[in-house]
Amino acid sequence: MEGVNVENLDQNLYDISWLIGKPCASPCWNGLEPGVTPRKVSTETAKKLPFVNSESFRTSNKYGMQSAWLLCKEPTNLTCVNMFFDNGILESLWLTPSYEITFDEAVKKLGTPDGFLVKPMYPNAGGCSLDVIWIKQRLILRHIEGVIGLFDFRTDLCTKVRQNNGKLPSGIRVEGVIINNPSEMESIFEKDIIQIWKGFMQD
Repeated sequence: MEGVNVENLDQNLYDISWLIGKPCASPCWNGLEPGVTPRKVSTETAKKLPFVNSESFRTSNKYGMQSAWLLCKEPTNLTCVNMFFDNGILESLWLTPSYEITFDEAVKKLGTPDGFLVKPMYPNAGGCSLDVIWIKQRLILRHIEGVIGLFDFRTDLCTKVRQNNGKLPSGIRVEGVIINNPSEMESIFEKDIIQIWKGFMQD
């Protein structure tokens, strides 16, 4: 669906709320706000969203982390939303777009990001992760290049950004959407050096 006008997608099947800011703009998502919304309200609200399969609702308390998730209506095997909780409060939302959308298209809708972070996934190994960040909105769009095989590491993205003075290649797909609580955003900036936004490479 790359290049499709996402606003023409059926919102009973596809979540475009994070992109168009309706019914509320990030850091709010469909009435939920990390750092604010209680767990019960979060789960009950999420189960009523039209684009999720409410019967797929599951929870976990592994490793001291409370979480809940729901699968999409389309495709049926994709997790649309992960919710993470701390002390009964929603801490972060991890959303997975169930349609093709690139960083280029997202930036046109959301406006200029505050910066980005690109780094190897595994030290001295391979893979590359890209986060594009909007600070006030507490919003992160993510793409990950993984390790294909034992000796076949995909690091093209990290290399391209380094060789092109911090500009991002066009056409990279958004694989994840993260909305954090304020303290989590602060910790990201404490741990990592966020690069200044320089736009996309010219084709």
